[in-house]
Amino acid sequence: WRIARNFGCTAQTCISTEELYVEEKIYDDFVTKISNKIKNIRSGLNGDYGTMIIDVNAKKVNKHIQDARKNCQVIEGKKDDKNSFIAPTLVLEPSEDSLIVNEETFGPVISIRKFNSTDDLIKKIHKTGYGLSSSIFGRDKKKIDKIVKKLKIGTVSINDVLTHYGIASIPFGGEGLSGMGRMHGKEGLRSLSRTKSIVVNRFSFINEIWWIGRSKKIESLLDKAIDFFFK
Repeated sequence: WRIARNFGCTAQTCISTEELYVEEKIYDDFVTKISNKIKNIRSGLNGDYGTMIIDVNAKKVNKHIQDARKNCQVIEGKKDDKNSFIAPTLVLEPSEDSLIVNEETFGPVISIRKFNSTDDLIKKIHKTGYGLSSSIFGRDKKKIDKIVKKLKIGTVSINDVLTHYGIASIPFGGEGLSGMGRMHGKEGLRSLSRTKSIVVNRFSFINEIWWIGRSKKIESLLDKAIDFFFK
C-alpha cells in the first residue's frame, strides 16, 4: 500500500519517493516482491492513478525512462495507450551518470539501488545535493538513528512516507538544492515574520569599558574578569 501511495497523483508530489536504497543482502528478494506488485498497478482512466498534468513533464519522465533502458533493467506496470499516461516504473541499478540519478524525475518512476554500508548509503543519497524528504524502513533503531543523524535532509519519516506533510505542528522544508526556509510549525510562522532587534542601553559610563583610554584600574578589573570567566 505504501508503493501505491507513492504513485498517487502520478507521483507528481514533491515528496513522492523517487529513489530507493536497499541493503545488498536483501536486495534481490526486495526487487522480486516490489516487481510483482508494480506489474499489477495500472495508470489509466479506470486505473489506480491518472495522467501527467503537464505535457512537458511527461516528456521529461519518458526521457528518463528511455535513457535508463540503455544500461539497466526497467520493469513496468500497465497503462492506457495514450501519451499522457505513464506506467508505474522501476529502474534497477541505474548508472551514476544516468538522468534518473542526477535529475528530479517527478513522475511514477522509482530507481532502486543497493548499498553495503552506511557510508556508502549516505554518499549516494547526498550525490545530487537535493534534500527535501526521506523515509527509512527498518527494525534496528540504533542503525536508523545513526543514518538519520548523517542525513542532510529537511524531513525524515521512519517506517512511513508522505504522512509528515499533513502534520501542521512540525516544520516542513528542504536542504541544499531543495530550497530554503520552512512552512508549518513555529519555524513556518517565523519564516513569514519580519524580525527586528531592539537594544536599550540602561546603564551609562563616563568612559565605556570597551573603548580606548581606559584607566589602569579598569584594565586590571577586565583582566581579572577575563581570567575568571574564560580560564
